[in-house]
Amino acid sequence: MFGVAVIVRLLPGLTALIGLPIYKMFQKWDIPAPKAWEYAWIVSLVAAIFGLKSLPKNDSLVLKQFLIGTVVFGILPVFYGLVELFDDLMLYYQEKKSSLHILGYPAVLVWYLCLVICLQMHVFGIYFSVNLLKAWKPKEKKIK
Repeated sequence: MFGVAVIVRLLPGLTALIGLPIYKMFQKWDIPAPKAWEYAWIVSLVAAIFGLKSLPKNDSLVLKQFLIGTVVFGILPVFYGLVELFDDLMLYYQEKKSSLHILGYPAVLVWYLCLVICLQMHVFGIYFSVNLLKAWKPKEKKIK
């Protein structure tokens, strides 16, 4: 859900950057402007493609690229987003009122929950890829 929301927020800026005339249609939508960390986070999709490509042939070099991409473009931007939204979360916690709502829930809670889920998914991806690297590593033979 969070990924779709970020992509929808990034569509106007991405289409304008590429030069597609479609961006004028997106300007009619009342979507808040994306933040810089969201642009960095969307690059983690490329890292996910590297991770998927490494699986059929047990390619540890490509899996290491997935690890680096996930840390740099997955975990760091999401962590930055969590830190950036923390003040809004604390303000909501103290006052119990919010001006923005998503599906009837306070927007800050929905965004924070989605970011926590994304962080959890990236951490699990790193955990499992490190285990795969260990499994794919050739075993050393003992010399007598």
